[in-house]
Amino acid sequence: MPGRGRAGRPRRHVVARNGRNVAARYGHNREQEPEPAPEPSVEGPPAKRLRARRNTDAGNAGDADVWIIGYSIPFWAGKRAEARGKPDLDMPGGAAVSWMAVRGMGWEKATHHLQLPALFQTPLQVLVVHLGGNDLVRHSLRLVFKLINKTYDYIRAAFPDAILVWVDILPRFCWRAPKNEHKAIDKKRRRVNQLGHQAVRKAGGHVLHSDVDLNKGFFREDGMHLSDVGLDMYIDNLRELLLNEFAELI
Repeated sequence: MPGRGRAGRPRRHVVARNGRNVAARYGHNREQEPEPAPEPSVEGPPAKRLRARRNTDAGNAGDADVWIIGYSIPFWAGKRAEARGKPDLDMPGGAAVSWMAVRGMGWEKATHHLQLPALFQTPLQVLVVHLGGNDLVRHSLRLVFKLINKTYDYIRAAFPDAILVWVDILPRFCWRAPKNEHKAIDKKRRRVNQLGHQAVRKAGGHVLHSDVDLNKGFFREDGMHLSDVGLDMYIDNLRELLLNEFAELI
């Protein structure tokens, strides 16, 4: 039986829909330029609060309902969402999303990144955290565990009423490390994701598993950053989570 989250709601992993042929779903093949992702058909109830302001500056998150912090992947996802004309992910009722990711950021900087908006901005409804990819090649597993727990302790104290979301560290074809270490790093990635699940459950939060996998169509040529197809998939998964799980809160 699944555990219970805050206010007696069932706590569950939020798993994106079946990932088979997902590249084809987004118009990817080897001979044809990928098409932008179609908008998901999931609908949610009208938002209870209307907040129109959004900002990607961590020090000026405005009155956004959803804050998304992280490193390069959510950073470029925010740029992609803006390019598609839907930086707020077309959330119901005018709910606003603030993309607060910083390229290269790791867990050691997450608390500092949140301190200023925590003091001066309107309390958020949902905090999405997607970090850890850079830490896998910077720090030992023990130190990464310590940093994650320290960050979640701060988040829980600073945002006691917010719903928390852990986004899994994605696999990649290339890590910033010698090639003979890539297999060990991917094993470390899976272990850190397991710890992240435990930390966010302890805080009454939720987990997002993305459909993005080791399909070359999802990645740029560097094998690390997501292509437009991969970013569209990522955005689709994130929006679906917010609609399905939290629309009644925002």
